[in-house]
Amino acid sequence: MPKGITAPAEPSLYRRDITRARTDWLVIRHRFLVLGVWLLLAAVGGYAAPKATAALSFEFGLPDQPGYEANEQLVEHFGSGGSNEPVLLVVGDGDARVQRSVAAPLVADVRRTVPGARVASFGDESALPSRDERTGIILVYPRPLPGQDPYARALLALAKVAVRSGETVRVTGQDALQADGGAGVFAVTLFGGVGALIVLLVVFGSALALMPLLIAAASILTTFLIVWGLTGVTDISFIVQYLHALRVATATTSPSSCP
Repeated sequence: MPKGITAPAEPSLYRRDITRARTDWLVIRHRFLVLGVWLLLAAVGGYAAPKATAALSFEFGLPDQPGYEANEQLVEHFGSGGSNEPVLLVVGDGDARVQRSVAAPLVADVRRTVPGARVASFGDESALPSRDERTGIILVYPRPLPGQDPYARALLALAKVAVRSGETVRVTGQDALQADGGAGVFAVTLFGGVGALIVLLVVFGSALALMPLLIAAASILTTFLIVWGLTGVTDISFIVQYLHALRVATATTSPSSCP
């Protein structure tokens, strides 16, 4: 050891510092190769990200639990329903009374447009019109599709039914509200990135604040490449993508990430 330099009290700390110094030296010496591999992985990860997201599992199954098993039996027997909420067609403007005879042509159109859907309407069920008879409800249980949006096609088809009905009809329900409400993934990501940039500008006080964001972007894309490979081996919940993005964002904006 050179004169004037004393070893740390903990040998493990000394070994860790030596290992980190050697790693830094190798990275700096081969910086263009490291940068090229880093950019290549980020580019391939960008290609893999949508494929990895599409391959993630959206199931919340709880085998052997009574509620889960009952929902599975309902879907198996009827082809719809179970844990999938119905789509509601709300008929009426809230002012004039809705005639029950309006329900029959709407139900017929729904069954033609969404084959296999189970339908219950205010024309047949006494619990579905409102007490003042100014609003009528038609419950539609479409056959769910696998994936994040099981009613994606059915919602589009039911929207067309509402338009051509000639009545005041609104399509609503849990899935319809999720499809129409809130900002898109890109908008949310952009908003989070701007917020992180503001925090980093305060910390760094210069354009160097962009560096952690670039590192985070490459890390997220590279991890999606890994996740895409893992989906071919096992089922991975879609929640993983949000947990990973949160972990990378937290690590990037934490004080320990600052030089």
